[in-house]
Amino acid sequence: MEDFSIGRPDDMVGNLEKELLVGLTFNHEFTSDVLQRLNPWDFKEDIHQDIYRRIVRIKKSGEEFSLDSLKDALIKEDGLRMQDFSFLEDEEFKKSRDMSWRDAELYADNIQRYSIFRGSSKTIKAKTKREMFPQFTKSGFEEALLVGFAYNMDALQGVFLQAKTFDFYYGNHVVIFETMLDIMSEKRTMDLQLLLDRLSEEAVQNQNLKPSDYAFLTSSYNRKNREMKVDRAQTYLRDLRTCAGIRRLSKNAQDMTNVILDNHAMKQDELMALADRALHDIERTSEVHFQTFNWAGPVAKDVIGKLEQNNILSESFIPTDFKDLDDKIIGLYPGLIVLAGRPQMGASEFALNLAYRLSKQRRVLYFTTRDNRQDFTFKSLSLFTKLPLSELYQGIYPMEDLKKTAERISTHQLVADFSPDLSLEKIVALLKIFHSKAFDAVIIDDVWALQEHISKKEESRRKIAKASYREYIRMTYTGYKMPKEMVEDRPALNTRFNSRDRRLNSIAYTLSEIGKELKIPIIAVTGCASEVDDRQLADPRLGDVIGPLFENLGNPVLLFHRPAYYELYQKELRDPDRNSRPRKSERVNILVARNTRGPAPVTVQLKYYQNHLKFEDVK
Repeated sequence: MEDFSIGRPDDMVGNLEKELLVGLTFNHEFTSDVLQRLNPWDFKEDIHQDIYRRIVRIKKSGEEFSLDSLKDALIKEDGLRMQDFSFLEDEEFKKSRDMSWRDAELYADNIQRYSIFRGSSKTIKAKTKREMFPQFTKSGFEEALLVGFAYNMDALQGVFLQAKTFDFYYGNHVVIFETMLDIMSEKRTMDLQLLLDRLSEEAVQNQNLKPSDYAFLTSSYNRKNREMKVDRAQTYLRDLRTCAGIRRLSKNAQDMTNVILDNHAMKQDELMALADRALHDIERTSEVHFQTFNWAGPVAKDVIGKLEQNNILSESFIPTDFKDLDDKIIGLYPGLIVLAGRPQMGASEFALNLAYRLSKQRRVLYFTTRDNRQDFTFKSLSLFTKLPLSELYQGIYPMEDLKKTAERISTHQLVADFSPDLSLEKIVALLKIFHSKAFDAVIIDDVWALQEHISKKEESRRKIAKASYREYIRMTYTGYKMPKEMVEDRPALNTRFNSRDRRLNSIAYTLSEIGKELKIPIIAVTGCASEVDDRQLADPRLGDVIGPLFENLGNPVLLFHRPAYYELYQKELRDPDRNSRPRKSERVNILVARNTRGPAPVTVQLKYYQNHLKFEDVK
């Protein structure tokens, strides 16, 4: 092999690094010797440093090393894109796959020789990055998280396993985190003294790392972070992952600009597809899924501690402001809550009451497929003024009272959507957009008329090359794929789904998933089957809920029943000429048919004023 001189241009140095990395990937016999000689800062390109670190980590872990395992780790663990390391399989570097031990030594010599002349380029790069992304770095969070890992790894191990190298921006923090990874892979536990010793050894070999760069680990001002709680560590990691995503997005934007300037012949669809892939890579690697298993003892102690501080309830649910109902269902939790009943049973009216009760102190997003703007306004005015709804439609109302009522309504934090063609995809898109404004609850009245609009998602994906950019965004970001057993017919279990059930199942599953994802309760109004009317007491049951998954995913599922409605209905059938008036108020039975946080089935009675649609506690 030729002995390359120091004065080679940067692209030649980059090719040297690529050839050596290809040799390290495909040849195992000389890997350990060369790996011991090199360190990440010998490589000029940041991506090459990440690839080198990952090769070293896989080798040290004792796992089976292969090109596929390396690629998989680079994508999932280091957040790299396929094009970042595509040279490993490029025909241009095919000869390097058979690199001899002697050639590898010469490559390493020349790369290290060039790195000496680069001097403190790594430090200069870091300063340049800080100027580019001053608002997208959180040094304090990085230090606090590393201190927590160093002193309280037993409690924070689930968070530690989800942390990635690219979450840390500052070079010294990257070195500390990687050293922790090495210790955990060897010892399965964190040893603070061993960590400090390893960092001291690294400082001797690496001119860019100084003792002052890791002195914060033992500093007194970080003492409070030594006993860091899991929830705080999770918050810090999520913030760091967000910053890392923004930095990568900014870098990709610059890369895209360079591609556009260098490739004037590229079509608009090709550029859009390139941007979509970059965004998808960032979104996929930016998610944080914390480990779900924990020892029962520490979990119980943590929950009891919150109970002692009397703050666990405020973190868990939102009270409905109906006391008797809250006693049974323990409020509204994140996920899907189902209100179901036959027509005229009061489920929709209860949803309106609930919207205004919740919006006194919380932000509520209300979707209606039933009412237009005027109908919704008349119902709201009737609810607040206690004027009969029929009189408002007839124009019989005191204008001054309505004006005062409108002022009262304006104090509620309620946002309503009256779209006549409301679709599931629109709800999902709006929830994700509005989530930054911290809505506390969502109400959908009702899902029966809700259009799905994503049933052809899989078919459309096959035509993605011809699809418009807006269509691609719609298909990619608004659909939640249901498990196979929820979609396919299962004759053996007597659960053949018709087209209506499939549509409602898709809606139920999507609402349940996005409620859990955004950590907000989503209250959905749906109907019950007509078989309810054929029963002697016309009492609804859990199996009557229209849409099989609504009864399975709803928690709780509330079924509405108005005995007075059926009594009056029977009287009208027996004597149509009688002059009967509806009662001023009546009792409505709300059957808690499904509830994993309290008793079920159990009935709650509320007082209902049909004339002005108001619900109240019986007492």
